[in-house]
Amino acid sequence: MRKKLQEAEYRAKQREELHPEIMNAEEQKANEKGFMYIRRNEKNRARFSPLINENFWCIIQQEYLTNAEKALFVDLLVLVELGTNLIIHPSLDRYCSITDIAALLKRELRSTRGLIHHLIHKGILYELVDPSQIKNYGRVVSERPLYVNPEVSYSGDRNKINMMAARQVASFDRMEKSKVLLPWKLDFRLNDEYARLVEREKRFRRKR
Repeated sequence: MRKKLQEAEYRAKQREELHPEIMNAEEQKANEKGFMYIRRNEKNRARFSPLINENFWCIIQQEYLTNAEKALFVDLLVLVELGTNLIIHPSLDRYCSITDIAALLKRELRSTRGLIHHLIHKGILYELVDPSQIKNYGRVVSERPLYVNPEVSYSGDRNKINMMAARQVASFDRMEKSKVLLPWKLDFRLNDEYARLVEREKRFRRKR
């Protein structure tokens, strides 16, 4: 599943590189509005996982998470992979199991497992499910990769959010069902390459 996520990101980047006229058109639009369009030649490889501040503030104000859940969630952000939001082992270059997470963060395994279960139930974390396992075995038979809900924190461009993650969050929006109405929501159309975060009012106004 991680490979599929990365391949989708790679294909999207290739399309951008093969169609420079798109970049030129964007640059022209910026110039017409009086802005300078600056292209970055190199990407900074420093890992980061910025919180979506207004959304996390909403979660805090509604006391949606316990202090223990918040503490673990913030700790998990150091393990988030750029572009996919998957929780990745920093030295083994694979997704983290719950046992890995407990070991890496110096936490007790049993309590870590319980807190992660709560974060999944509340829609802060999600599990990537391989549909082929369900098709072949009728259930998921292996431990599932975890990723952070991009409406809470996203490691990457918030106008280019991984579509596989975005579709799953939108289809199983646990916070929305719990009446936690986040100010910024994922938005995308059927054939979009990426999702993006938009203000709540704009998203729901467009869908009406």
